[in-house]
Amino acid sequence: MRYGYGLQLPQLAAEFSLATSTAGVIAAGSFAAHGMSALA
Repeated sequence: MRYGYGLQLPQLAAEFSLATSTAGVIAAGSFAAHGMSALA
């Protein structure tokens, strides 16, 4: 489920009126957090 956000991104962006770039930053932050926690 760690990448589940990306699968629902179009629906969430439409529901919360997020710009594409904003939604991308949120998805990238989620991926980066997972990577950093794996390194820790």
